[in-house]
Amino acid sequence: MKRLLIAFTAALVVSGCQTTDVTPVLVTSLDGAVLDVKNIPAFNQGGKVETWLNTQLRNKFAIAMQSPTYCPKYKWRSKNEATIVETCSKGLNKKHPELDEYVEGGCSCVQVVDKEGRLLVPTDSLSSPSMHTVYNLLIETTSGERSFDRGVMQYEFKDPVLQDVILKNKKGEEFCKGTVEYSYIREGKFDLSCFEGSRHAKGITELTVGSGRTHAIGSGVFDNGDKFIFVTRFSGEQLRKEYPEYFANMK
Repeated sequence: MKRLLIAFTAALVVSGCQTTDVTPVLVTSLDGAVLDVKNIPAFNQGGKVETWLNTQLRNKFAIAMQSPTYCPKYKWRSKNEATIVETCSKGLNKKHPELDEYVEGGCSCVQVVDKEGRLLVPTDSLSSPSMHTVYNLLIETTSGERSFDRGVMQYEFKDPVLQDVILKNKKGEEFCKGTVEYSYIREGKFDLSCFEGSRHAKGITELTVGSGRTHAIGSGVFDNGDKFIFVTRFSGEQLRKEYPEYFANMK
């Protein structure tokens, strides 16, 4: 029995060694440098190279990604380099409709890696691991005047943890920055410095599901009492239907 147990344990160890591939996945930059993809921030998520991306590169697939970089993160793989950009762009805009309302000029894709593992874009364009999603913002003064804005929110993690965020306008310029922590039970919070530090907004956040989509809503005030309300991941008619009390008149 002891011999069988030892043999079985040894078989598991050998099997694990055979199936665990720790070989680095390498790509070649435009200037000929050989890079490990784990050292390319845009290919990482939460500090780890995405398993999906590793697999595609090992299998000699070309990769396309969103452009400009502050569009919602999106990747596509294909063996057909002639159509990869068009297919990727269609998929991106189907998943995130009306992006031209949130990003000046809209969003599309560019091919970033060819089938031979060569980078087709400068490495500095892949220098951020951050992700982005669309946001809609309502500011209501204490006298009841309302103004609306929209753009993209840069964030660090998909998990509901305290993290740094940046709200950008349609040109990708910083509008607010600070921290956000999400919660499913309205115990999240946000703390943002806006308008080049001239105004400060604080409030609570909640992750919720509406119209079949998980999204976040933040509700708070500026220092002077003006309301500051934002919703992420919703756009257009979907947003107005879900939150008519805030965004019914948003154009």
